[in-house]
Amino acid sequence: MTQVPVWATEAGAAPVTGPLPGSLRVDVAVIGAGYLGVTAALALAAGGARVAVLERGNLTDGASALNGGQVIPGLKRGPSGLNAQLGRERGEAVTRFVMRSAGRVFDLIREHRIDCGAVRSGWIQAAASAAAWAEQRARVAELSERGGDAVLLDARAVRDLLGSRPGAYCGGWLNRDAGTLHPLNYLYGLVRAAIAAGAQIHTLSRAVRIDRQAPAWRVRLAHGPLVSAEQVLVCTNAYSDELWPGLRQSILPATSLQIATAPLPPELRAQILPQGQAVSDSRRVMNYFRIGPQGRFMIGGRGPFRAARRADYDGLSGAMRRLYPQLRGIGVEYRWAGRVALTRDFLPHVHQPRPGLWCVLGCNGRGIALASSLGSAIGGQLLGRSEGHPFAPTPLRSLPLHRLHRFYAGALIQYFRLLDRLE
Repeated sequence: MTQVPVWATEAGAAPVTGPLPGSLRVDVAVIGAGYLGVTAALALAAGGARVAVLERGNLTDGASALNGGQVIPGLKRGPSGLNAQLGRERGEAVTRFVMRSAGRVFDLIREHRIDCGAVRSGWIQAAASAAAWAEQRARVAELSERGGDAVLLDARAVRDLLGSRPGAYCGGWLNRDAGTLHPLNYLYGLVRAAIAAGAQIHTLSRAVRIDRQAPAWRVRLAHGPLVSAEQVLVCTNAYSDELWPGLRQSILPATSLQIATAPLPPELRAQILPQGQAVSDSRRVMNYFRIGPQGRFMIGGRGPFRAARRADYDGLSGAMRRLYPQLRGIGVEYRWAGRVALTRDFLPHVHQPRPGLWCVLGCNGRGIALASSLGSAIGGQLLGRSEGHPFAPTPLRSLPLHRLHRFYAGALIQYFRLLDRLE
């Protein structure tokens, strides 16, 4: 079994990038070359700004290359929950933005002719309990009222679409605005588009310090060069470190594990997810799955707050075979792990700690659609455009007892798993 993402071995040629060779001055310095940072750079460069993106590793190192390739236009809470949390006006604005987020991804793919196997086949949330299905029924009604393409599914419809064992789920719903893609090829396409628009993308260029020396911000890199910029946009998300005080402590960097099987034989491929939807379930510690490159079955789930071990991946294999007994004879060929940035309120956060310094993070497992949309909107905002996004800047606050998150979050996950089993 190979401990690398299936995407890395199934990807096209990577764009040519490398370390920043020397100091430079730009209008905007973007730190982090994931979906958010690169879409922001693309919008900025297309708008005439001089922009440099600084990535501490390679393009294959972060969550944009390690995720499941599901393009989901949603948040943890539906419209009524967001309205209760944020107030009706802002809640409705967030709902509208999120509902359009998957469309923004497919628009970018069409506009820049990105070859990433994108298919707008939809996303199913499968209900693991009657209570979850009741909540889904309400969400489908709310989204339909607002123009969303959402359909409620009974247990038989879910079983037919998933090809799973009888009784695995008691219902679910389908969001037809969603889809799947090859996440690494999508990132490569965005990087090429940003470079073509005039942005500089520099990998192996770790930012180690940000400070202000009027009239500009300065970003010092580990290998020496200095980048001066009028504005700095930090897009390090779940991989945030101590570059800016308090940023790393404001999110919970959860681990997400994934495995991919050998290519399925034709008879199994015709049974399992025959229409190609992406799926996640309603469990507190959810599983998510899809068909990946070469017809492989892929499944992911929450991992431990430590380095992943073989037993952790074996747990995913067990979940896969309980859900799909017909896969018991199919071997697992790939396994890998990435990080997801969770926020206390399950919303993305936009921070402006100082004038000209922006930090954006916390997509809570909806990174492809949400980060792509937010990056484009933030780029437009830094260009001075009025249209943008509904996430007003909030103070940068550390999570309580953040240093102990591995212990209390791990215990909470085990408790949630117990509740899921009891249900």
